Amino acid sequence: MSEFLNILTKMTETRKARQLWTSAHKDWVIDTAYVFDREWPIEIAVAHPDYNYGNWIIIDFAENEEEARLKHRLWEDNLFGELKPLFLYDISEDREYERKK
Repeated sequence: MSEFLNILTKMTETRKARQLWTSAHKDWVIDTAYVFDREWPIEIAVAHPDYNYGNWIIIDFAENEEEARLKHRLWEDNLFGELKPLFLYDISEDREYERKK
C-alpha cells in the first residue's frame, strides 16, 4: 500500500463509527459515511494525491443506504479506470478541484 493510502487509512479511522463503505484502488480512496453536519444524511467522499493535495472531496450525497451503495459503486466504476477526470467538484464547498498531474 502506498504511503498516501497509509495516511488516509489513519484519517479514515476517525470516521469508523459512521462509516458505511470504503474502497481503495491505486491512489484512489472512496469513503461513504453518515454525516451529521449537512442537510443530507450520507455523503460520498474521495481522496487522491492529484486533487486538493490529497484531502477529502465530497463528491455526492444520498438520502438512504440503498441509494448510497448504488452511488458508491458508480463512483468506483468512474474513478477506478485508467482515465482520471480533469476536475472533481466538491458539493460541500461548491468548488472544483483541478487534477495536478
